[in-house]
Amino acid sequence: MNRVRKIEFIKGVNNFQILWRTKQQILFSLTAVYLAVIITQGDYNGQINVKNYIRRVFRNAR
Repeated sequence: MNRVRKIEFIKGVNNFQILWRTKQQILFSLTAVYLAVIITQGDYNGQINVKNYIRRVFRNAR
């Protein structure tokens, strides 16, 4: 009986780690897409002002 509970606990931990890893991957890919969109928008407008770009990124990160 005790052994079954240990196995269930380990499965729960593994599931949590998998979900956490998936969440991190999703956040990373969304951030990459977001930055790519900002950079390409600046290119299309013909202006990339680095200070404004950095300010915008940090303002949106809060």
